[in-house]
Amino acid sequence: MKATSAFAILFALLASTAFGVGQEAVAAYTFVCTGKKTGPCPNGGVPNSLIQATDGNFYGTTANSGDKAGGQTVFGGTVFSLTPAGTFTLLHTFVPGSNGKFANGAGPVTLTEGPDGKLYGLTAIGGINYGGQFYGYGVLFRINKSGSGFQVIHKFCSVDLYVCTDGSYPAGGLVVGSDNNIYGATLEGGGGVGCASGGCGTIFRVTPSSGAYKVVFNFEWWRVSGRPDSGFRWYFLRPYDRRRKPFSFHSSHH
Repeated sequence: MKATSAFAILFALLASTAFGVGQEAVAAYTFVCTGKKTGPCPNGGVPNSLIQATDGNFYGTTANSGDKAGGQTVFGGTVFSLTPAGTFTLLHTFVPGSNGKFANGAGPVTLTEGPDGKLYGLTAIGGINYGGQFYGYGVLFRINKSGSGFQVIHKFCSVDLYVCTDGSYPAGGLVVGSDNNIYGATLEGGGGVGCASGGCGTIFRVTPSSGAYKVVFNFEWWRVSGRPDSGFRWYFLRPYDRRRKPFSFHSSHH
């Protein structure tokens, strides 16, 4: 009989005063993988993002579900919901698909609620595949809070192979701007110049009403000292420029 490894515990959700005097954290939900850490993990493993939406429930992603592609265990991942009372619901699982390359994304890394009430997220890999053991540059997706209506809004590096003018390898989180559009950044790609290869990164915008995707800013080496990076590290997100500087961006100008 295979051993069960409960290796990832969702942090406690204290309904009353968080971190109050005398209170102790309790596990609201435990992610369980059978066999070993790589899975399979029916509800996901390695939770890496959690938000509380306007309906009062919590929504998050896990980086791994133990799904296999090409004989290898490659990320997968899930989207889930959790009520304050501790009721867990699996909303979506990222699977290899017919081509075995996670065309709809794998390894989700962030989640946010859009002004339309839907959940928007990014994956670290998956999407466009150009052959071999490569699993893509990541995707931007959205899904209803019920788990229905999963949609890939954009597959990164789907424009101009090797240049990726639409951005590649999303980094950091997604934010809702004052114009009710959703903004994010990519570590590479774009039309900027001055980086060794693949562009210096982008800021992109998504219009929730139409799902339209647009790059609104291209980083250049001499402009903002290299690629945008929130400090988060993932499989492909490498610290290219040690001289990173904070920057501001005004959505009203684009």
